[in-house]
Amino acid sequence: MLLPTSATTATSALEQILHSIPQDVWHSVWHPSSTAILSRVSKSMHATVRALRLPDAVRMSRDWWLRGTHLTGRTKWVIALERLNTLAASATLTSIALHCGSQAWGLVAFCEAHPRLHASLQHFSLTSNGNLGPTGTAEVARALRTCTAITDLELSRNDVRAAGVCSLTPVLLTFPHLRRLALAKNALGDSGVTAVATGLHLCAALDTLDLSGNAMQAGGAIELANHIRSFSQLTHLDVGHNHMQNLGAEILSHALAHLSIRHLDFSDNR
Repeated sequence: MLLPTSATTATSALEQILHSIPQDVWHSVWHPSSTAILSRVSKSMHATVRALRLPDAVRMSRDWWLRGTHLTGRTKWVIALERLNTLAASATLTSIALHCGSQAWGLVAFCEAHPRLHASLQHFSLTSNGNLGPTGTAEVARALRTCTAITDLELSRNDVRAAGVCSLTPVLLTFPHLRRLALAKNALGDSGVTAVATGLHLCAALDTLDLSGNAMQAGGAIELANHIRSFSQLTHLDVGHNHMQNLGAEILSHALAHLSIRHLDFSDNR
């Protein structure tokens, strides 16, 4: 077999291999030619394909997971969306995870093209995407606005910031079954944390909230304390690695006394 020598040829060959994989399950063992192809393609493409080989890429034809893929290129993100579209057309998706370098564009069209997701999608995870930002967060919010069955939403490490939260919180109110929300390390600041606290007051089922590493100071902790009593089912709260200091920690602690907290992280708050 003649090995491809250009990135374009390698990408084309890679896409042919991907499209040859059955729709319901991705093989953990690839065709032998893929190993030869990988030896000649770029380092970034090699890392992507290595990640796509994960045995957990698809679980039981119901969940679609793509972890640690470093999808920094538009072509690789297109491939990911194509595979996701193919699977969604033939299976009922309950969980979607797109990690590391994923992008928000295309998610709105994907959700609109698969109306079954509106009632089936329960777990959505899009993490470790420093390029997402407030604009990308708004796109994610638009994509999920009709997926009212969501119980677990993970958007940590996305540089969401306060502006992104303002787009997200109205959508959270449409998730009556939301139990877990993770927004760690998103540079929310006091204003972002306040927006989360005020925007979640109708999420009665919420039991886990992760706001760690968001530069929250005493003001944000106090605002969180003012609203947290409405989270009657809350059992896990992570506000570690912030800057709320003694005043914020004391006031928040008093508010938590009215809840049945089982896991609490106040670490590294000066």
